[in-house]
Amino acid sequence: MKGRNTLLKMGTSLSLESIPDIIAITMREYELTVLFRADLAEKELDKEVKDLVGLLEKAGAKIAKKVDAVKKSLAYEIAKVREAYYVYCELEVDPAKLSGLGAKLKLDENLLRYLLVRKD
Repeated sequence: MKGRNTLLKMGTSLSLESIPDIIAITMREYELTVLFRADLAEKELDKEVKDLVGLLEKAGAKIAKKVDAVKKSLAYEIAKVREAYYVYCELEVDPAKLSGLGAKLKLDENLLRYLLVRKD
C-alpha cells in the first residue's frame, strides 16, 4: 500500500505499462512454517499440504520454495503432542490478501501451529 500511495503522490500517470510496477511494489516476501499433527497418515498429510498450497495460491501467493513435510520432535508439547510434521514455504504475496489467511489456517484441526514472518 505504501508503494502505491508513493507512486500516486509523485504524479506518475497510471497506464497499462505501469501496472506490473505497482504489483511488484505491493508484493512482499514471507516465510511460512506450519506444524501438522504427527499421527496423520501419508495420504492425509499430502492432502493437508495440497490444501495449504491451494489456500496460498488462492490468496495470490507465488511460492518460491517449498520444503516437503519432515517429522521432527518438538521442543515442548503442543496440544499434548511431542512430534509434528514441519512444512516450510517461502512466498511472495500482497499483504492485503493475507488478512483472512490466519483465520482459515486456524480452522484446520490437523494443524498445530503456524508462523508467518515477513523476510527482510
